[in-house]
Amino acid sequence: FMTKAAPIAPNVINVKPDGFTVVWQTDVPASSIVEYRNLTTGETDTVTDATQATAHSVQVQNLPSGTPYSVMVSGIGKDGNKIQAASAVSVTTSVDRTPPVISGFKVDNALVPGNTALVQTVVGWQTDKPANSVVYYEEGAGSAGDTMANASKVEMLDTYTQSHIVILPNLLAGTVYRIKIASTDQSGNTKIYGPTSIITPQQTQSVLDIIVKNFESTFQFLGGTKSQQ
Repeated sequence: FMTKAAPIAPNVINVKPDGFTVVWQTDVPASSIVEYRNLTTGETDTVTDATQATAHSVQVQNLPSGTPYSVMVSGIGKDGNKIQAASAVSVTTSVDRTPPVISGFKVDNALVPGNTALVQTVVGWQTDKPANSVVYYEEGAGSAGDTMANASKVEMLDTYTQSHIVILPNLLAGTVYRIKIASTDQSGNTKIYGPTSIITPQQTQSVLDIIVKNFESTFQFLGGTKSQQ
């Protein structure tokens, strides 16, 4: 048989775009249980802390920004009695209007094996929060203020990360390209870097090309010697 203790009065503090903190007091030591329901989707989740305490503070994290929630708190004391708030409280995560910060922009090139006229280019950068990745590229030096409206692009729209790596396949060797990158966070804030110009490596002979040509020269030499005998 379980009896309920006096209701508790939770407060929501430190509201952020991706979460909030719930605090409350109990007369006797009890665990901490926070059940929160997304009022937009109807989805419910729970955060628990088995630590017995009278001062309770629970962080709810990794939530979408600008979203309303209904929050109910409770706990179980050492005697097994349930302590629960009289009613749920409401909170809406704040709206994130800050675009990600882009840093560490880097470009590496490598000639495509077996085809030294083509180059694979790896474009990398960092963002200060999870965001997706888009790289725009087009041939030519361009001019200041060029929007690259007709540029080709490689997109990774469904992957949100702070470390971005995008491969541009089959660029021409020894060619000037304009590159622009963009990252959009989960709140729809976009940051653009560029455009900036790069020069892909000059076309060179691969090791295999050199070996084949050496064999061809050797066989031609032997063939010429034999014909003279």
